[in-house]
Amino acid sequence: MSFAENIQYLRKRDKLTQEELAEKLDVSRQSVSKWETGEAFPETEKLILLCDTFDVKMDDLMRGDVTKGVSAGGEANGERAGAKREEANKKAKFYDALEHALSLAIMLLAAVIYVTIGCVWGIWHPSWIVFLVASFIDAAFTIIFSILKGKASVSGQSEDNLK
Repeated sequence: MSFAENIQYLRKRDKLTQEELAEKLDVSRQSVSKWETGEAFPETEKLILLCDTFDVKMDDLMRGDVTKGVSAGGEANGERAGAKREEANKKAKFYDALEHALSLAIMLLAAVIYVTIGCVWGIWHPSWIVFLVASFIDAAFTIIFSILKGKASVSGQSEDNLK
């Protein structure tokens, strides 16, 4: 199969539109269209991103037949890629749920502290600072979980493509 046919097959296999693939690779939809019609070839940097995105070896992408679904190592590309994507999705969902629960706990704790300070010491007005601090802590955790979710999606990439 040609490079153009391989790209088109892999994009459809992963249920991506040309627009979605272009967005992932930071190129225009027209560029993806030209690759699929054989009018143009991507830069080396984009080829590496394509291999990572579709979890295929560059040799298979450029000269092989990815529709057979078997790499030179004998593994089924589609099965391996699907399993890694599924694992990355599970990790991302776990981090989403954990982030949501932690955010809720932080805000509930802030409310309890606010009411306690107000009732025990009668300091209602200045204790709003508790919510400000809680918001900063929540924002820090949001950043941390964004990084973790990013790592979860990167871990779904093939180490073979990095060699």
